[in-house]
This record gives sequence, structure tokens and C-alpha cells, in this order.
Amino acid sequence: MSLPPDPAPRRLPVPATDLLLVLIVSLGVVRVLGALVVGAFGFAKPGVEFSSSQVLVATVILLVVQTAVVLAAIRAFVIRKHGLRWADLGLRPAARKWYGRALAVAVALIPAVALVNFAVGQIEGRPFENPQIYAIAPGGFSWSGLIVMTLVAGAVAPLSEELALRGLFFAWLDERIGLVPAVAISALAFASLHGVVQLIPALTVVGGALALLYRRCGSLWPVMVAHGAFNAIMVIAMFSALAGTTTPP
Repeated sequence: MSLPPDPAPRRLPVPATDLLLVLIVSLGVVRVLGALVVGAFGFAKPGVEFSSSQVLVATVILLVVQTAVVLAAIRAFVIRKHGLRWADLGLRPAARKWYGRALAVAVALIPAVALVNFAVGQIEGRPFENPQIYAIAPGGFSWSGLIVMTLVAGAVAPLSEELALRGLFFAWLDERIGLVPAVAISALAFASLHGVVQLIPALTVVGGALALLYRRCGSLWPVMVAHGAFNAIMVIAMFSALAGTTTPP
């Protein structure tokens, strides 16, 4: 069965000020909610120990709320304000071949990221240690943590990140300054917004690959599949490392 024709992409009539509003609202609200979650769970109290389940619940709440806030900001300042459709931000049908290619991109990114992180470790003069491992599993290995974080990182996080960074930011830049600088700037923004300095080189590679995939296929759905598969593989690798079976990329 053939897919219906893709909706014709429209030039995004979004001024830079609205892009900035999406960023400010998203990051600002997430930081405030993060502080509220920390206070609610008592994480700021010195000398208090927390169970892995408490930390897991707090982490999941933050990720889900962050996704909801980003989507709400995009809807308010981009979709409704400028009369756009979600299809204009990349939520368009894609040929089935692109989903297989998206999975291939995700798998290819694993050794690429490992190589970049190894190079970072060599520059720093010590073995590279992924700091995200303590964010996703501060309480150590658990099956519940593995399952929940794989689902959240693989299915929830890519939705808002792809709409904001590829469907909106990259597409906006691509229309105005061209492909190469748009890929570079959006990839660096993607890496920087994760807030982990050591991971910026590797995540810039990931962001660049996802931007190029979006440019080629014209739909965010395969890009979300690639992003989600990459995240899921990385989460599984980190939990495997905690279980003592391997070394995290």
C-alpha cells in the first residue's frame, strides 16, 4: 500500500524572537520544576540518603514534564501563533525504507560516539567515563530502572527534542543560512542543551547525523526512530556497565 503524498513543506514564518521564546520558556520552566521536584523529594537536605526508586521517580517526572513543556511552548509560540501545522515541523509521512535506514543510523552512531569519547579521554589524559550514567541510574543497577529509563529515553525524550531542534531550529536555519552551517549550529545546540560538557563532542556528532537524516527523508518520524533507538541502546549499555558486563560508550 503506497503512502499518501507528503504535505508540501512550508517556509517557517517564525521570527527569531519566537524561537528565543520557545527556548526561554522551555529551559526556564524546566529549571523551576526541577527545583520544585528537588525540594519535594528533599534532595537538597544534607546527610539524607534516598532510595533508587525515589531518584528514578524524580528523574522520570522531570523528563516527562520537560517534554510536555517544550511541546506546549512550540504549540503556543509557533503552531497557533503563526497558523502552522505539526506537519510543517516535520510530522509528515515517510516511506518505509527510511525506518530501516534510521535504525542503521542509530547503530552506526554507537561506535562513532565511542570513538569520539575515547578521543576526549585521551585529550584529558584519563579513561573516559560517561557522567550520564550517574544521572540515569544514581542508585546503581535495577531492572525497573533499566526498563523505565529505556522507555522514557527511547520514546519520550526524542519527541520534544526532534520537534524543537530538528523540525523547528534546524529547518529554520537551513532555510536562511544553508545546510552546512545549519547542521553545525543545530548539532552544537543539541549537544550543549544536554548540559554535560564532556559529552558535547559526541552529541554534536549525533545531532549532525540526525539533522542530515531529516534533511534527506523530509520527515521527523524516522529521525525520532533513530534518536530513540540510539538512546535506548546507550541506556542499555550504561545499565550493563553497572551490572559489570561491559564498558559504557
